[in-house]
Amino acid sequence: MLNVKRNIDVSKFYKLSAFLKRKSEGYKPKNAKVLTLDQIDKFLLEVPDKDFLMIKVALIFGVASACRGKELHQLTISDVTDMDHALLVNVRNTKNNVDRNFIINNSNKNGIDLIEVCRKYMALRKPETTHSRFFVRTSASLLADSGASIDVWKRHGGWKSASVAEGYIENSINTKKIVADSIF
Repeated sequence: MLNVKRNIDVSKFYKLSAFLKRKSEGYKPKNAKVLTLDQIDKFLLEVPDKDFLMIKVALIFGVASACRGKELHQLTISDVTDMDHALLVNVRNTKNNVDRNFIINNSNKNGIDLIEVCRKYMALRKPETTHSRFFVRTSASLLADSGASIDVWKRHGGWKSASVAEGYIENSINTKKIVADSIF
C-alpha cells in the first residue's frame, strides 16, 4: 500500500519486515460464519414473506450466484429474465470486470419453490417506479409513511443533511393522504 500511495518500497526495510514476521507468528485467521443448507431451508420455509420477502430473494440470488453485496446492489430489472421454467440473471460490473450470468432453477427442494419466491418479489414492483434497481431500499419509504421526525430519519439513513429525508417524506403516499384529509 505504501508503494502505491507514497512510492515507498517497504521491502528495503529489513528490520520492519523481521518485526512484522515475528508479530504474525501463530496468527490464525477466523473463518467466516456461514449458513448451512438446513438453516437456509428453514429460513425460506418458516419466515413470513410479508416481512422478509426481499431478504429471501437476496439470499436465493446470493447463494445461487456467489454474488458480492455490491453486485446484488447493482442488479437492475433488465438483468433478470423470467424464462418460465427458470430465471436467468446477468451480473454486470463485477469486481474482476468479467460479466457473468447464472440460472435459478425451479428445483422445488424441501417444498420451496425458489422461482415463485422471486416472482412474488418481482410482482410487488410498482409500474410507476422511476429507477431500474432490482433490490430497492424500502425501509426509507416505510419510515416516511410512519410519520417519523427528521432526526429519526437522519439517524436511520446515516445522513448528515435533511434534504434526502425530506425528499422521501415529500414523495410519501401516507403524507399525501394526511394532507388530503386535512383539506377536506
